[in-house]
Amino acid sequence: YNITLLNRESIKENAAYSIADNVEVIALSGSLFEFYKKLKKQISSNNYDVVVVHNMGKLSLLCAFVPNIKKLVVLEHVSFISRPKKIQILSKFL
Repeated sequence: YNITLLNRESIKENAAYSIADNVEVIALSGSLFEFYKKLKKQISSNNYDVVVVHNMGKLSLLCAFVPNIKKLVVLEHVSFISRPKKIQILSKFL
């Protein structure tokens, strides 16, 4: 299997840990929304089997709106109960 890591800044050579040869690292720079647009384009053009989002908030919610994701897994650094009530409710439905 192949794994692609999409992130905002780092390239594979700058990772703080060893990354396996079957892992491709792609840096998508820019503000949150610029990153999101690039991420959305990358996901739709590559048709990944599984998309795992590991971040601190807004991006997880935005990724729920990316079309054609076969399986989305979201990992959060932020406590669910610390989010605004509207976001908690919306997150439960997405």
